[in-house]
Amino acid sequence: MIEQKARPGLSLPRPWLVCVAGILCCVSSGMAAEVRLRQQAHDPYGYPRPGAGQTDVPLRTSFYFELGAGEKASADRVLPESVAVEMRAEGQDAVVILSPGQTFAPGYTGRLFPRQAGGGNVRLAIYIESETPLAPETTYELRVTARSDEGGELPPAKGTWTFTTETATARRALSFDLDMARPPIEWHGAFFSGFCKPSFCNSLANLVPTYERMDEVHQRWPKAWSLQRDFWLTGMEYKPEFLAGGLPGVVRERETRRIRAMSDHADGILLHVEDFFGHEQYGIASDSPVSADYHPGDEVLIADGAHDARAKVLVADDAARTVLVSAFAAPMEGWQIDYVAPLPEKEDPNAPGLWPPGGCFLRKFRPVGTPCYYWGRVHAEWDLAHRRFGRRLMPNFADAPGDLAIDGRNWTTAKDYAQLHEVVRVMTDHLIERYRDACLDFVWGVFNEPDLGGLFWRTDWDELQRFYDYTVDAILRAFEDRGYDSDRAFVGGLELGGIFGTHLRITEFLAHCSPRAEAKGALPLNAAFADGRLEGKRSKRVETLCRAHAGRGSPCDFVSVHAYNAAPMMAAKLARAKEIALELDPEYYKRLWVNSHEACPNWSPPP
Repeated sequence: MIEQKARPGLSLPRPWLVCVAGILCCVSSGMAAEVRLRQQAHDPYGYPRPGAGQTDVPLRTSFYFELGAGEKASADRVLPESVAVEMRAEGQDAVVILSPGQTFAPGYTGRLFPRQAGGGNVRLAIYIESETPLAPETTYELRVTARSDEGGELPPAKGTWTFTTETATARRALSFDLDMARPPIEWHGAFFSGFCKPSFCNSLANLVPTYERMDEVHQRWPKAWSLQRDFWLTGMEYKPEFLAGGLPGVVRERETRRIRAMSDHADGILLHVEDFFGHEQYGIASDSPVSADYHPGDEVLIADGAHDARAKVLVADDAARTVLVSAFAAPMEGWQIDYVAPLPEKEDPNAPGLWPPGGCFLRKFRPVGTPCYYWGRVHAEWDLAHRRFGRRLMPNFADAPGDLAIDGRNWTTAKDYAQLHEVVRVMTDHLIERYRDACLDFVWGVFNEPDLGGLFWRTDWDELQRFYDYTVDAILRAFEDRGYDSDRAFVGGLELGGIFGTHLRITEFLAHCSPRAEAKGALPLNAAFADGRLEGKRSKRVETLCRAHAGRGSPCDFVSVHAYNAAPMMAAKLARAKEIALELDPEYYKRLWVNSHEACPNWSPPP
């Protein structure tokens, strides 16, 4: 992570953005396919490590390479017990590092393990460490031999390569010119000062030993790994899919029901409903009369995690536990009424909370329902991170939480912004109540990679700007309600994927947040300030800014651009983001921080 702030931050990135290049081999029919040494460019990660012809190799390097056999999806496999590795320094005899049978020589350790590659192929990965450093300024030759289950072999010429080590550490005199008349440049950021988990509430089960090792470093370098960004605070498993496991599920509405069946009716569609699974943990009473929650004329949302429709309530029958609604179109493949997996029978003690896997639900739409809260997973994860390990946290409001979503799914905006404002305020207030003054050092962020479109933001950027205004104002109001100066709260967002290099989609957002800038696509007014329903409920920070500029402007202390690139491109992206801000409004953005809360050149294992 790179943070352009005295409050640092870092993280890990997203696996679907990586292309792993391999060298596949073909041999003539009737012969076993030879074993091949696979290659990936060093950018900076790659294999083999050290690479063929590589220079300035660190003296304490580890060794890593991958072997493959056969065509794509071939059943042939490299035999781990057949692998042998020798290393020879120039002018010296060869030293055996790894003997057949997975036997490491004294002074060497490592492991051999399968790694799934593209096309159904399975490779054998070999990782080796040495207790003794290599000699400086020396050329070494590595020779690997191996065979496959079907008799293929790694040809000697293709399993042999050389590399040269770096020079020995030495003190050298350097000279440089320094113009003492120029003003100094002050930089208040940090590198590798935090991390991001593409998950939530998995620390107790998997990561405590790692955190303890990280904490040892933290004692000496307090900024190291001091910020934890989780993916993400407002999740809900309406439709189990990639990266959905373990999310908090903080908010549901009291009125929400599970639809257990639908049937045609002369006047519309009859919905047979029941309490949704897990309603008790939100403090929602069982078997409440449906007529108390659904009234004739109410607009409702029917959604199953993949499809949605709206209808009007005609009749609610408490005895039959049915709601008759006006007709609505069914999806071509039909509604997913049943749960897509068995219901969980008990809580995971490391990740509390019980949620249904999929299902179809009836929700209030207009008027909206009554938010109810469950904090179990938030407490489990963040009490560990903050109270035990002292980390600053990054609450990330990436989309409409829980039943607030406009179509009953994640990665979109809210069905009602005034309701969103109140829910974000309550969530922020709860965290302030629990973690007190420490929240002033947290990073309060909005969105996750909306520039990647349907992956993480399924509506347009007009709604993005509105969502930001309401969310940030609610965060700031929660601080003020607790007696804090909201100018001290650190708010911002976007968390751009930034996969298109320095062509960053950031101009319209920054122009909107500025009280003076103009740009195509930028909404001119702060949506929360313009909403009369929020009179008396807005933050003083937003009120002060917007009243001074005819309703314009939105607080933005930082923007974050993720690093799916090596250092030169990443530096250019961060610099370009700040340049765009200064071109739009040099005064307002003079102190804007430009961070990277996900920073890693490559998802290719092993880093």
